Amino acid sequence: MLKIIKAHPMFNGILVTMDKYEKDELVNGMLNKNTMKGNIKLYQKVYEVGPFVKTMQPGDVVKLNLARYAQHMFEENSIKKDLMEDKIVRYNIPTETIDGVEYMHLQENDVVLVIDEYEEVDEPQIVVMTPEIIMP
Repeated sequence: MLKIIKAHPMFNGILVTMDKYEKDELVNGMLNKNTMKGNIKLYQKVYEVGPFVKTMQPGDVVKLNLARYAQHMFEENSIKKDLMEDKIVRYNIPTETIDGVEYMHLQENDVVLVIDEYEEVDEPQIVVMTPEIIMP
């Protein structure tokens, strides 16, 4: 077995972190299936870029569009796809393990945004107050 210590992708390929949610997170106070424990986060950090990538560099925070890696319940030309709700079953994302860390091996066009500045903020917590009945 070969243990890769350092590598870079070819052409317009990029390697990004594969950070996942460690616990279920609320979005606007509600549980969202995209932010559940074990799902890949939408925002990742670029680890390495190929020689033709000019729009980002290692260390940039990016927003990903992983739609082309989605595997649907029904095949493309299936009648069932037209008649029933076609759910995404899983994502088949190519990965590379470098120095014991797993990275996603994507293409430059899988990046929707390169984030120049950001600030991490905590999601506001919703407090549910129970009404109290005051008897005179």
